[in-house]
Amino acid sequence: MAFPRGLRALNHRDFRRFFLAQLAAQNGAWMQTVAQSWLVLQLTDSPFLQLDAPDELRGRVMSLYTLVWGGAFPFGALLVGAISERWGVSTALLVNGVLGLAGLALIGAWWRRPAPAGSRGGSRP
Repeated sequence: MAFPRGLRALNHRDFRRFFLAQLAAQNGAWMQTVAQSWLVLQLTDSPFLQLDAPDELRGRVMSLYTLVWGGAFPFGALLVGAISERWGVSTALLVNGVLGLAGLALIGAWWRRPAPAGSRGGSRP
């Protein structure tokens, strides 16, 4: 099978296999991105938050919501980047993992603390 001049690379069998594999991989990545975005939308109830906010405050409410849910990422990326430049990538990954586990331990300790004396029980926020 002969391809036109602009697609000459497809004349090679190995490149055709590579191209089809990349096409399948990109299709899978696209489907995963769409599915994950849909899951996040469903789990965060973002539309309800937007609709419940007054029109004049909707932008502020959504920016605060975004800051709370994703705002720490740039600061963490900056910290890990600085550590990796100074001490190397493996050290940066180690520090990032240790800090993540420490944060998880703190959240677990906070969650398992005893309820205040005057509370009626029930679920926590």
